[in-house]
Amino acid sequence: MVLPVYETFFEGKVVMAREHAIEALQQRDDRFLDEMRRVVDSGFARLTDAHSKHVIDRISSFPSEKRLAHLSGYVMGLPADLVASFNRAEFEAFTKHSINATHGMIHTVITATARLAHEHAAEFRQRVQPKNRSISLVFLQVLTFSMNACVTGMLMGTRTLVRELEAFAHFNLRERFEYCAGENWASFQRCLAGYDPKKHARGSDEELRFLMAVNGLEGAKSKEEYQQRVLAALDLHRSEIDSIYDKFMLLVPEEILVITDTVSAFEKKALGDHMAETISLLERLRGEKSWE
Repeated sequence: MVLPVYETFFEGKVVMAREHAIEALQQRDDRFLDEMRRVVDSGFARLTDAHSKHVIDRISSFPSEKRLAHLSGYVMGLPADLVASFNRAEFEAFTKHSINATHGMIHTVITATARLAHEHAAEFRQRVQPKNRSISLVFLQVLTFSMNACVTGMLMGTRTLVRELEAFAHFNLRERFEYCAGENWASFQRCLAGYDPKKHARGSDEELRFLMAVNGLEGAKSKEEYQQRVLAALDLHRSEIDSIYDKFMLLVPEEILVITDTVSAFEKKALGDHMAETISLLERLRGEKSWE
């Protein structure tokens, strides 16, 4: 019998032909991918009071001495003696991971709602087609500022560190439009001042921003005049703006709690079945939308 070359030079014994090994690995990977797809497809569920008992039971399953609260993080299962024995690097990592789940979710929410603010402002522009050229842009700023005032307040109270944002959170909708119109006026002034036809080539970014500012100002000579024009457009389209604003703000969370666990739908059939119950709900909510 002629030995394969690799058996000649290495200690070992071939117990499975290469093609059979590849086939077995592919079957294993296919099963794993199918299971991953099942969990991803059913990975969202509305938590009812009845289902929340699972979370309470899960927390209660840990002895009280292994329930730790650290800043905005909750950690179950680690003995206090273990945490007390961490060195500096380990304790820094513990601190980071104990709060990072929720903070990571907050940043995801900020990214998503910022995108949705653009979509809602575009919906207003396309549906209403306002004559005022700035109202849609200011409306986008109102949506974005309103989201930031709400969401950044969850970052351990950091909203209070930004005086303007803290004040904005207490404005009514008309005051928010007036404030954002003032911010937009200042931005247009910077665009006008930043363009020099002798220095900047035709088609440059500076020229484009200059033309956008001229188009947006529509001849307004002062900040007050510009703000009044925007507010007049707000009054003209108030019902449409209220409807879109309210719809958008319903999407913006005021509080977030993330509880992570090592027990997942892979190990607990009941949890997997519960998540699978909401597939049809997600399909109805998403409609024809893709995940792209």
